[in-house]
Amino acid sequence: MRSRRSARTHRTAEPFGPHSHGANEPATDRSRFRVEFDWTGTSDPTAYLALPAAIALLGASGADVGGWPAVIAANRALALAGRDRIASALGVEPPAPESMLGSMAALPIPGLRDDAEAEALRAQLEREDGIQVPIGGWPVRAARTADDPEQVLIRISAQLYNESADYDRLAEALGRRLRRT
Repeated sequence: MRSRRSARTHRTAEPFGPHSHGANEPATDRSRFRVEFDWTGTSDPTAYLALPAAIALLGASGADVGGWPAVIAANRALALAGRDRIASALGVEPPAPESMLGSMAALPIPGLRDDAEAEALRAQLEREDGIQVPIGGWPVRAARTADDPEQVLIRISAQLYNESADYDRLAEALGRRLRRT
């Protein structure tokens, strides 16, 4: 989940990663994703080469020098607190016990009936509130026996760059947006 606005980011940020030579191509025979990423040109192995050092650095300094165990515990605690805050705002009970959760949690969104409503809420949160969070029908389309999902879920996750205020903002935005529908 990302929910902060800052001078460093703007609302229409492009995906991070290697773009292809097709980024400026006005092709319409393929999806925009395929046009931009099918031919990436020169491969840059920097991210792969830096990964071991990044893992070691976080392990040695993460969660106030508690290392990876402290990072994992902090992420889990934040996810549980965020889940409880969002569940309260939605007026739902958490569907899974704490013992089954790590750093992510999913909650049903009452009142949303289909994928179109789920996507509309997700897009509204991103566009108008600056909050990026997955919202979608469950089960996924490929696993359904009917056209519409059994329920619509929101999935939150926690990482060191998140803070409890992020989940408070999401809870407030969900409450405001769902009262309008």
